[in-house]
Amino acid sequence: ARVHARLCCMGHFCVRRGAMMGIHIPIALRLKESIMRFLLNWLLTSIAIAIATFIVPGIAPFGASEAWVSFMFVGLFLGFVNSLVKPIITAISLPVTIITLGIFQLVINSFMLELASWLSINILGAGISIASFGSAFMGAIIVSIMCAILNGVVEE
Repeated sequence: ARVHARLCCMGHFCVRRGAMMGIHIPIALRLKESIMRFLLNWLLTSIAIAIATFIVPGIAPFGASEAWVSFMFVGLFLGFVNSLVKPIITAISLPVTIITLGIFQLVINSFMLELASWLSINILGAGISIASFGSAFMGAIIVSIMCAILNGVVEE
């Protein structure tokens, strides 16, 4: 069934779907849900980065007195990089990704982790230091797997 949502005269989203005509969802509730989802994704990404840091040699917290601050900063920047830069890089590299049957996406993930780390260290002064591309590659794989597992646990 199709769902149609529009802003009604009461400042709510009016959802129309089959027998569920006229259900009103306040805009503030939708905004609250979006903010909570963002914060949850930020927390889960930071946990995944922390796990990758402890598993992969060549990745270490940098610049903060507490390691969790470094993980939170990199998690924040990784979320921004994945939502703003990664779609553009993915579209540009689509032919290579198709030729390699998707394996090149792991290289893109590695570069996004490197970029998030670099931004975090250079803008906020704390983040993770990544020694080599191999460390970034393994770290990106661990972060991807851990994010999938953590998101699956939280969804249930």
